[in-house]
Amino acid sequence: MKKQIIAGIALSLLVLPTAAAMADTWSWEEWYEMENNIGLNVIPGVKYNLPLQQGTATTGGSFAFGAEIMYKPKFVMNNRLGLSIGAYFAPNSVASAGGNISTLGIEIPIMGRYFFIKQGGFQPYIGAGLGINMITTSSPGSAGSSSTGLAAKLRLGTDLMFSQNIGANINVDANADFGSGSVMFGVAPGVGLRILF
Repeated sequence: MKKQIIAGIALSLLVLPTAAAMADTWSWEEWYEMENNIGLNVIPGVKYNLPLQQGTATTGGSFAFGAEIMYKPKFVMNNRLGLSIGAYFAPNSVASAGGNISTLGIEIPIMGRYFFIKQGGFQPYIGAGLGINMITTSSPGSAGSSSTGLAAKLRLGTDLMFSQNIGANINVDANADFGSGSVMFGVAPGVGLRILF
């Protein structure tokens, strides 16, 4: 019996360091982001620009559909940084006495992201950058108009990875739009997918 106990202890002393080394090398986190990916992410999603009133002007109150492309290189800041560019389209129509007034908003956000957790199923991040906003307005009997402006953007969000390549993205943007002559503030929550290549 004593020999079996001694043999068991000796075997444990041999196996446990090996298992610990394997666990350190092959952590569960790497199941979500393997070393062979190139760090390119496609993030299709939908946002809702909340209607906010400032003076006599109203901003938001419309859905926006689009996608972002993010590059998250593994060799920069220990895989915590990402850079993304995207495009969102927000069609809207408002009824008036002279007929419907149609607007099409196009936003091109360019943002940097810092991930608090570099890998794993839960990856919260903070982002900041600029958005290029283009708005086209048309109505019956009118030639229409268009405008372009810049917006400062701050984003809080998280990625929830379900597998090695697929996850969900949840985020909230705070925007300061400088395109209308006065600063317009807006908030836009969004959801989408994260597809990793």
